[in-house]
Amino acid sequence: MSPPKLPLGLGSAYPKIIRVLAESGKSLTKYDLEGRTKLARQTVYDNVRKLKSLGVIEVAETAKSRAGLPMERYRLTQRGWYCVAVRHPDLEKRARQVLGPRFGQYSERIRTHREEEFQRWTQLIHDVLTTGHASPGWRFLWEVEADKEGKVWSRVEIGFPRKRPRSHASHVE
Repeated sequence: MSPPKLPLGLGSAYPKIIRVLAESGKSLTKYDLEGRTKLARQTVYDNVRKLKSLGVIEVAETAKSRAGLPMERYRLTQRGWYCVAVRHPDLEKRARQVLGPRFGQYSERIRTHREEEFQRWTQLIHDVLTTGHASPGWRFLWEVEADKEGKVWSRVEIGFPRKRPRSHASHVE
């Protein structure tokens, strides 16, 4: 099972946040997440905002803090539970219970999406290598790696680097 594709900027913090939410069994505030994950406040705040916008977490309730300010409590969405299952295999059974038949639907949708991406990427590489032409500075990086258990992870970067790399690449004829 491949991890759901999420944008850059959700490095090592997001798996910690979704694990804590899954294990807690209740909705948590940003302050709770900060304490339980041992992440910096700004890291939690930035990741909560991003995870909310991606539909991985949602506001479960809003209450007033002791200072009278609004305080949101967060919980995992169905997509969030699927992310938990993929990133934390020890919590997959719990995620399957929460999602029920939707778990299989998420798995199939992601598998289909990966196959379509693979076809697009291989066609793109085929076109570039057979013509020998691409826009100046364009690059395509495809990294595939298996972990200790043999689970495969992949990462693709397509586009133009912010800074020109200093590597000496050979020209493909």
